[in-house]
Amino acid sequence: MDLFDEPETMRYDIPTIAKSKTDFELINGWTIDKNSARYLNRGTIK
Repeated sequence: MDLFDEPETMRYDIPTIAKSKTDFELINGWTIDKNSARYLNRGTIK
């Protein structure tokens, strides 16, 4: 049951870290384009 969230089974690097409940930071070279960002309506992404 706890197999799929193990680091060994994840294909890509983790894209974000949570600074708080509504504040996130993109890491590991991940980006988000302006078109996709318009769908975010709560919190912030750095």
